[in-house]
Amino acid sequence: MARSVRLQKKLHTRHLMETAEQVVLDDSLVLKLWALNQGDRFDLNSASLSSVAVQKYRLEYVITRGPFPGHWLYTKFDPEELVLFFTAKDFDCICHGWTLFDD
Repeated sequence: MARSVRLQKKLHTRHLMETAEQVVLDDSLVLKLWALNQGDRFDLNSASLSSVAVQKYRLEYVITRGPFPGHWLYTKFDPEELVLFFTAKDFDCICHGWTLFDD
């Protein structure tokens, strides 16, 4: 039986920060994200991350490498910064940004 849209939104919202944190702490995933070009997307799902919430609720997120022209946080693209936008698949309003720096 399919979940209601309201429940899907609630699950995505509740687990977005936890999932994003798990991604940025996973060295192998971070290396894949560094390889993305500006504007490229990475589909995050149970096949790409062994997170309890992602596995249990079959949550799907899209990670896009920024920055995006026109976005209020836009800055000039710097290859030494990894600007990531985590968005719940099918719910563009559920999102979070994260920036990693090349040390």
